[in-house]
Amino acid sequence: MHLSRIDDLEPSNKVVMLNSMYFKAEWEREFTPLMTDRQSFFTENGTEVEVDMMNRGGYYQYGEILELNSSAVSIPYKVK
Repeated sequence: MHLSRIDDLEPSNKVVMLNSMYFKAEWEREFTPLMTDRQSFFTENGTEVEVDMMNRGGYYQYGEILELNSSAVSIPYKVK
């Protein structure tokens, strides 16, 4: 089943697995709004979309998962 909106769910659905999550926290070091600029982002089907990208220099943990053709970066956030 492929859903594009939560409204597409049927009442008979018992479990739905999602590939995204909502995360609300403050960054340990805030991004400077003046460093945000428009850059190309490529969707899963290869479509190019111009989006706002936050930028900040620094040293961060970074890793690649070649089997999934993906990469990740760890950006610290404030712990309450």
